Amino acid sequence: MLAVSIAVDAQIVPTCLLGTGNKSANCAHGSNTIPCQPGPTPAISSSGSWNLHEDYKYYLDRGLAAGIGRLVGAGGSISEFGAGKGCYTYAFRSMGISVAAYDGSPQAGALTGGLVHTLDMTSPSAKEAAKISDWVLYFALKLWNTSRRSSSRWP
Repeated sequence: MLAVSIAVDAQIVPTCLLGTGNKSANCAHGSNTIPCQPGPTPAISSSGSWNLHEDYKYYLDRGLAAGIGRLVGAGGSISEFGAGKGCYTYAFRSMGISVAAYDGSPQAGALTGGLVHTLDMTSPSAKEAAKISDWVLYFALKLWNTSRRSSSRWP
């Protein structure tokens, strides 16, 4: 079984985009709404994960987070894959849900103060990580190059 540390730097509060597009937008920072900029999109590493940086902000849909929170319920648990910088992780924990959060980016742990752990989603450890919670949540963006279908790593 995969050992998971849930110790988190209490000072880390993710700043998450609430708008869309590459223009000025509003962000959630904890329960506050503040003006912000999305930041440049991270480069993709050779493994396919993003090379995250401090300026990039992930999106948070507060309505979606609230709906999932009601479904899981306070005291429930989620293994979250593709957690990025912890926008949904933070929201769920604020609702009293235990969350073990993972992302493929090597920078995830450092940029989130341990809120999100780095995990290779293709490793056997990912399957074990999914077994520790009541629910599994997987946020992913899949980009297809239709001219190279046969070389895709994902079905």
